[in-house]
Amino acid sequence: GKVLYVKEHAAIRGDVPRAAWRRMRRNPRVRILAPEAQSQSLTSGASAVVTLEGSVGWEAILLRRPVVVLSGMPFYAKCPLVYRVDDVCALDVALVKAIAAGPGLYEERRDEWLWFIDCVTRTAPLGVIATYEFPHVTPQQEENSGRTSEHLARPSGQTVAQPAGGAGA
Repeated sequence: GKVLYVKEHAAIRGDVPRAAWRRMRRNPRVRILAPEAQSQSLTSGASAVVTLEGSVGWEAILLRRPVVVLSGMPFYAKCPLVYRVDDVCALDVALVKAIAAGPGLYEERRDEWLWFIDCVTRTAPLGVIATYEFPHVTPQQEENSGRTSEHLARPSGQTVAQPAGGAGA
C-alpha cells in the first residue's frame, strides 16, 4: 500500500541506465523524481528512507524517519537505529521492519538517538552539521553542538537569523 519515490543523486546523474528507469516507471506504485527535487520535504513525510550513502540518510535521522542503508558505509550507518543491508535481496525484510518501527523507534530509543546526534555534532567542524569520520568520540566544538541542538529543538518551519559573516548551523 505504499508508494516508492525514487530520486537519482544529482552527483551521479546518468549512472542508472535509461532501460532501468523505464522499467521502474511501468510500476504504478513507483514515482520517479528529478534529481533536483528537495529531499527534506519527501523525507519528512516518508514511512522510511532507503539510501546508499547520500546525506538524505542523515536528514532522515534528524527528522526521526527510519533509515535503511544499502551496503554503503556512510557515517550515519553507525547509528544504532539504522537498518543496514549488505545483500540487496534482504531489502524487503529490512524495509518492512523499518516501516513497522516508524517514527516511534526514535521515541522508544530516544537516548541512543540523541547520543548519536551529539557524537556527530561534537566532532564536526564549527558550522558543519556532520563529519564523515568515525568513531565520533572526541568532544571538540561545544558551540557547534549547542547551535545544532537549538536548531533541532525548534518547532518545524521556524527559522533563525544567520550570524553575521557566515552560515548558520
